[in-house]
Amino acid sequence: MKALAALAARLSLRVRLTVLSALGAALVLPLVVLLLQGAVRDALNDAVTAELRVRADDVAAELGAGVTPVVTDGLVTQVLAPDGTVVRPDGADPLVGSDELPERAGDELVRDRAVPAVGEHTRVLARRLTARAGGGWVVVAGSTSPIVEVERRLAVLLGVAGPLLVLAVAATAWMLTRSALQPVRRMTRRASTISLEEPRERLPQPPGGDEIAELGRTLNGMLDRIEQTVAHERAFVDDASHELRTPIAVLRGELELARMELAAREPGDPLRAIDSALEETDRLARITEHLLVLARADAGRLADTRERVSLMTATAHVIDRVDAGNVQLQVTGVEGHVVADPDLVDQLLTNLVGNAVRFARTTVRVGIRIEGDAVVVEVDDDGPGFDPAVLDRALDRFSRSGTSRTRSGGGAGLGLAIVAAIVDSLDGQIELENDGLLGGATVTVHLPRASRPG
Repeated sequence: MKALAALAARLSLRVRLTVLSALGAALVLPLVVLLLQGAVRDALNDAVTAELRVRADDVAAELGAGVTPVVTDGLVTQVLAPDGTVVRPDGADPLVGSDELPERAGDELVRDRAVPAVGEHTRVLARRLTARAGGGWVVVAGSTSPIVEVERRLAVLLGVAGPLLVLAVAATAWMLTRSALQPVRRMTRRASTISLEEPRERLPQPPGGDEIAELGRTLNGMLDRIEQTVAHERAFVDDASHELRTPIAVLRGELELARMELAAREPGDPLRAIDSALEETDRLARITEHLLVLARADAGRLADTRERVSLMTATAHVIDRVDAGNVQLQVTGVEGHVVADPDLVDQLLTNLVGNAVRFARTTVRVGIRIEGDAVVVEVDDDGPGFDPAVLDRALDRFSRSGTSRTRSGGGAGLGLAIVAAIVDSLDGQIELENDGLLGGATVTVHLPRASRPG
């Protein structure tokens, strides 16, 4: 039973309904045939017996009227004397033994037996005649072969037409369930395309007021509530990011002013404390900017303007601006252009280079090349590479390896998430791997190549 239950669970609803319909037809059909067979048999039995009675009534009436009955036409008929011997036709063997004959006038005896003159399947009716008709008995025999033939044909129907009928029921159930489940299939296909990027999409609403239509209304109502929740969350992140930018900027300005005043009067530990506070302020500012970018990406408002951008020029600007410390920055490759928001391209390259510099030992290389209709930006470093434990989720928000969770080890885990969001908004692709050209991590970004101007 458990195996059958497991098999049923793996079958689709449409298959299960079809199988159940076929099984139901296979169980009901024999019952219907048996009932039909019984009804037809009873009707034919009554008809054969009635025919025998009519013949017996005719012979009794003729004898009562003093007319010699004709017993050689139609049904096999015998007239027996009171002692049970055959009177007509002369010399015939009695169809019924004397011990079986009814005792009272008007009584009947009905028996099914083989009669040589009729056949193996014969019904015999014997009736005692009245004294007016001369006493004795009238015996009539008729064939019951039609009843046997009907039963045989019904058996053939069950054996031959039964499986065809079951198949017809299964095919009909298959088509009906397909039609009934078509709205569910449409809702399933639409549901597979709905994401947070398009929260206003809804499932196609089936017409009518049945259970499937109610399901569609319920699911669309759920999507309405989800959209409202997501909108509230996005608005909160967006508003929070905007609200944080101003106090952080004011805090940094006040800290810089305090540092200048302390530097002029009392250098030393207070300056180191102010420098540490400035670093934390910069870190808060970066996190705030990153959260703002992610909120805009979730809302589909990441790229408001687009223009032709030179990746080689943008990379050079980033290299000039990034504080690489003792890490050597190299730029190789060919010129490539993309159509994008220049600020987004700058942030993309800044995060890529900054992330590589953070973990590099001596060298970071930025390579730009053309591959078909794409411009490929590849950033390599000679650092330890991505932690294998987080390589498959390094693009997730706030994803950091165990070695980068300290303040000195890295950021908040939003840099590569920002890169992934920007690349997605530009219809590009991003790949992460270890053991690259310099032996460390490699981040490869594929962006659609801009068509030549003019």
